[in-house]
Amino acid sequence: MYYLWAPLAGIFVGIESGLLGMGGGSILVPVLLFVFRLPIKEAIGTSLCIIVLTAFSGIIVHWKEKQVHLKLAIVMALTGVIGAQLGSYLNKIIPDNAIKLIFTVVVIIFGFKMWIGTNNGVKEPFTANIFNIGFNKSLASILGLIAGIASGLLGIGGALVMVPMMHIFLHIPMNICVGTSLFVVFFNSLSGAFGYIARGDTNLKLAILIAVGSVAAAPFGARLSVKISREKLRKIFAVVLVLAGIAILFKKV
Repeated sequence: MYYLWAPLAGIFVGIESGLLGMGGGSILVPVLLFVFRLPIKEAIGTSLCIIVLTAFSGIIVHWKEKQVHLKLAIVMALTGVIGAQLGSYLNKIIPDNAIKLIFTVVVIIFGFKMWIGTNNGVKEPFTANIFNIGFNKSLASILGLIAGIASGLLGIGGALVMVPMMHIFLHIPMNICVGTSLFVVFFNSLSGAFGYIARGDTNLKLAILIAVGSVAAAPFGARLSVKISREKLRKIFAVVLVLAGIAILFKKV
């Protein structure tokens, strides 16, 4: 059963990652904890290893479809690294229950905002030319820092925060938000995975088994992202945000 459940879990995570631009850590860590019974540190480290492979698989499709805003990804990734270090420090001094409450409030607010939309009832175009999309670099740097802090503070992938912030504050179309977020998630996870591997806090055998499913499924999710209308994609992400907030709130520390 071990060899069956691992790839199946990977398929689910891979579709989610490719479709919504998420690394899948918000689902992977609970699965590794409760289904595969890994210790928390090993679960996080193993999750990061899987996310690296899954995100790379999804990026290939988004890159080919010109849905990765490289300049925006670089700006947010650079400040996100700094924010993650600050978030890790804050994680040590803020009580777990307070962190869970902060996370829940933030993602549910973002979720409802994403559901309502940001274009005053004007339907988003189905396609968006990445070469015509500009952004405020200073604001992007600040948002990258905030996403990094959230990642380090809450122990989750930054996509839960990055995608809605890019869409709401930078006015980036959803398909570009998804592809760009996945690019940033890849590098953030790669950096973190090396640290956990060096400390021996990873189950590489399990990571490979789950990655078999996730790497195969991520391009399928990415292709769905390309075909689904921006409005539907935005609402799917909104639902995921609200459910993630509720799940974290009721998760035992």
